[in-house]
Amino acid sequence: MGKLREYIESAIKIIRSNTLRTVLTMLGIIIGIASVIAIITLGNGMKAYVATEINSIGGNMASVYLDSSKTTATFTQSDADALIEDFPSLIGTSFDIGYDGMASAGKGSRDALVLGVSPAYEYSSGNGLLKGRYFNRDELDSREAVCILMSNDAKKLFGTADAIGMTAELEINDHIREFEVIGIRKDYGDMIMKLLEFEDYPLIIEIPYTTMSDTFAISADYIT
Repeated sequence: MGKLREYIESAIKIIRSNTLRTVLTMLGIIIGIASVIAIITLGNGMKAYVATEINSIGGNMASVYLDSSKTTATFTQSDADALIEDFPSLIGTSFDIGYDGMASAGKGSRDALVLGVSPAYEYSSGNGLLKGRYFNRDELDSREAVCILMSNDAKKLFGTADAIGMTAELEINDHIREFEVIGIRKDYGDMIMKLLEFEDYPLIIEIPYTTMSDTFAISADYIT
């Protein structure tokens, strides 16, 4: 116990005799620890931000393709339904057929990427519905002319995000049909939207794949 006291007294004397060095050493330690904490915090924050941005464009989605060089078979709706039965953890399955086209409404005409999809495509990305609803299986089977687009795209096409019930003409392969807007998606994350604006991306419009096949004369080989 006596030696411990001597050690403490000796340490105090050394600190008092080298006040400036002691202060600088303590400051260095404090700055070092604070820097490490700040870097870790920033790193974790950036990791979470990037993960959120990626999830907004399909972080929970997996795609399955057939190699046309090895088989002439195509996916069917029965195949999609069977996946749900075999993998109960799946939220749903959807075809995803994309074609370049043109959309026309109150604000004029714009290039559009028209996606022929199934009802489960609603859950394909993190930007869920903001207003309205997604089309259902009955509307898919009856080939209804309904569509869903993002809030920012609705503003570009109609001048407002409150576009539920409004109609737009879609043109693909010289075929034209009027579609009713029944759902408005949230926009992608800020980072993704800024990148898309920089590229002046086409409008992204989702319609039933059955309607796409019938209306725009798209080969049934894609969506048997």
